[in-house]
Amino acid sequence: MPTEPQVFALLRHLIENRDRVVSRDEIFEVIWKDRIVSDAALSSRIKAARAAIGDDGSR
Repeated sequence: MPTEPQVFALLRHLIENRDRVVSRDEIFEVIWKDRIVSDAALSSRIKAARAAIGDDGSR
């Protein structure tokens, strides 16, 4: 199943910065640049990223 570009960018950023906590604001800046988006947009990308790596949240 193909991964959306924003989901891929989110995964990539989290992997590249796995040695530290990545803030919500940083994610908004990296993924959406100067566009204003809702928290729901971030939640949906996180949900898709978790699905892409097979994390169902059961642990």
